[in-house]
Amino acid sequence: MSKHLPTDQFLARLLNRQLSEEEQNAWDLDDQQKDLRNLINAADQLKVPHKQSKEDAWEQMMQRIQSEEDASPVQTPVIPLFTRLKPWMTAAAAVAVLIVSYLILTPSSSQISAPLGQQLTHQLPDQSTVILNAGSEISYDAESFAETRVLELKGEAFFKVAPGKSFIVDTEEGDVEVLGTSFNTRARDGKMEVICYTGKVKVTAESGSEEVILTPGQSANTYQGGLNTAEIANLDAAPQWTKGVFSFKKSDFSDVVAELERQFDVQVQYENMEGRTLTITFFNDDMELALKTICEALDLNYIFTDEDKSKVVLKPAQQ
Repeated sequence: MSKHLPTDQFLARLLNRQLSEEEQNAWDLDDQQKDLRNLINAADQLKVPHKQSKEDAWEQMMQRIQSEEDASPVQTPVIPLFTRLKPWMTAAAAVAVLIVSYLILTPSSSQISAPLGQQLTHQLPDQSTVILNAGSEISYDAESFAETRVLELKGEAFFKVAPGKSFIVDTEEGDVEVLGTSFNTRARDGKMEVICYTGKVKVTAESGSEEVILTPGQSANTYQGGLNTAEIANLDAAPQWTKGVFSFKKSDFSDVVAELERQFDVQVQYENMEGRTLTITFFNDDMELALKTICEALDLNYIFTDEDKSKVVLKPAQQ
């Protein structure tokens, strides 16, 4: 009896868990696909280690195969397996190789994003909680996270970490490692800032050349490949931004505008503001009030250039 092999399109939807309930039930009950089903289930247990790219995983696998071949003391004639298989078995074996490669090189990653103009609260598999600021995202392996407690962050987030073993936040600018604690991490535009609210936090520069341990009320910032620390007076229980409040002290004008754009999903145009700094507070529930606050501080005017108020131009008040 010949076996009917699944189509490429079916296998792609199967591997991405996109089958309908009817298709999944038919697949699970198809006796002709038992061997292929067992192979997929076994390969699904294989995972790519944290921080190892798909390319690195593939290269490592090929090097291992080559080293095993080089270590073989005697070269004996081998009859290729596929020549001894029936046609349907040859095709099934080829499909299986592709499936195993796909599963080895594709971890079960979850990506959580907060869109512009919104904040998002997400509970992680270990019961830790993360609040994402607008325009921020985290990614992690959903299946292994409760065991590894490792995630990647782009943007800004406040973490309330459930007690347990080490919890690691990986950013392009450095790593943050904690046990049970709460802390805020911002990693944008090549800069990182970490503030410890409770417990202890270990911060490591991306270069690995420096690390510091923070206690409540302390912060660390990346600077020229290293870390600077500072004390923060009158620290609240959580960052102000989680309550919709954004405060800046002698901050670059461009940083203030970038936050305004994230909070209100608006595009802001301006000229000749290089080197200008700003000390203000604005709230993310009223865009025009936030614009007025910025403009009054720097003697500017603002003009919306479209009907839905998604684009605004800032100009000196005398123009």
